[in-house]
Amino acid sequence: MSLYVGAVIRRPLGKLLDFLESTESLMHSRQPGEPATKISGMTSHSKSTFHKILAAYDSKEIKRGIETLKKRVEKHFGDIDDPALGRSLVAVVQGECERYYEKVEDRILTISRDVYDGDVLAEWTRADVVSALSTTDEERNSAL
Repeated sequence: MSLYVGAVIRRPLGKLLDFLESTESLMHSRQPGEPATKISGMTSHSKSTFHKILAAYDSKEIKRGIETLKKRVEKHFGDIDDPALGRSLVAVVQGECERYYEKVEDRILTISRDVYDGDVLAEWTRADVVSALSTTDEERNSAL
């Protein structure tokens, strides 16, 4: 499950995940006693670079990515012979996706706090993720 979720979420969050992984790698490979804030002095990991990457993932973009993700999960698991089982699988996978997004948010907060002194924050919240993942097609259609 974790391999599948990691692969499908890489599409909507690819650049952000690449940056987070690179920054976390630098955090783990620094010398003992060396402050994590030193990473922000690197051109590739400057505060403005982190801010630009996060700005590309505003609330609207996160919701758009989740809609695409939901369609992909529906396609992969919703079209099986037993509709009840398909809905159950889709719900389980979407729950895992929600937890993955929560972990990404935690990673952003940790990096923001440790490397950038809390000056850079994501423009989306867990509530945005939960609402986007819980919105059904019927609710979307009735809202239009």
